[in-house]
Amino acid sequence: METLGKILFDTCIVIDIFSYKYSFSIFQNVLHPVEKCISIISEIEFYSFPSITPHDEEKIHTIISGFVIYPLDQDVKNATISIRKSSSLKLPDSIIVATAIVHKALLVTNDLKILSLKYQGLKIVSPVDFFKIMIDRQKPPIFRIADFNPS
Repeated sequence: METLGKILFDTCIVIDIFSYKYSFSIFQNVLHPVEKCISIISEIEFYSFPSITPHDEEKIHTIISGFVIYPLDQDVKNATISIRKSSSLKLPDSIIVATAIVHKALLVTNDLKILSLKYQGLKIVSPVDFFKIMIDRQKPPIFRIADFNPS
């Protein structure tokens, strides 16, 4: 099986997993051979919700413990500045997009503003399309796309 490389998940996708919009166990099984990544800004967003409980923190830790967390380094900072100057994205979204570009990762998001972006080096896909790609790669398929469609 050829590798998909790095997959960077936008904050909204991990929040959907946290809120059971997508099955965590199916998510983990389908993504087993894939390097799962998030930006440090996503980790900050997860843990900074005002109403977060200790149970929520434990659940967040469990979900993101299998992810590579990319730091905010000089390359990401410079790419973020360029993106902010040329788009109407908010700073956290700009950091996530810049992180995907710098680390040459496929960005999975359901944010329509991000999905409409066109930047050199940006590879982007919606979660439904991403799971279709992952399911198509399975021989034989062990999941159906219906398993991933949020209701």
